[in-house]
This record gives sequence, structure tokens and C-alpha cells, in this order.
Amino acid sequence: MLHNKSTGLKTDVMSMENLVNWLEQQPAKAEYDYLDHRNCLVAQYLKANGHKDPFVYSCGHYQDNKGRDYQLPMDFDDASVGYPRTFGAALKRAKAYL
Repeated sequence: MLHNKSTGLKTDVMSMENLVNWLEQQPAKAEYDYLDHRNCLVAQYLKANGHKDPFVYSCGHYQDNKGRDYQLPMDFDDASVGYPRTFGAALKRAKAYL
């Protein structure tokens, strides 16, 4: 978990609530490439939360820059896989999981 400097609390990066919060800060009309393992929506989210050069798979896991595997919530993939592939549309899909 990462430390939230404004509240002093640790946040759970793998929670849908935090993904939604991050998506709310993204340009709604900006597009992302779902098939770009290093720059898809989830990879961008992980990088914004301190993960270095993640390689994201659509089957619920990613690798860090040292090749170690980590689990991802499948809901993250479900929110990002649909069309249109804009941050605003992904935000609507992600909110459906809350």
C-alpha cells in the first residue's frame, strides 16, 4: 500500500474505489490503448501509484520491472476492456463495480 500524504493514511492501490478516484482525475475524452501492456489504462494507473514499468496482462496479473508477478483485481480489466476506450467511459464502467 502507498502512503497518502494529504491524509497520512495508507491507500489500497488494488481497490476499485482508488481506481475510480484516479479515473476521475483523467481527461474524460482521452483514449488509451488496451492492448499496450506497458501503457494501457491499468499500467498508467499503476505507474501513477509508484509502480515502475509494469507489464499488465488481461488475465488479472502484472509483472514489475524485475519480472515478479502480482495479482490484479479482474474488475480492473473489466472496466478497461470495453468500448469506447476513453478514460470517461472506463470511469462509468468502473463505477458500476462499486
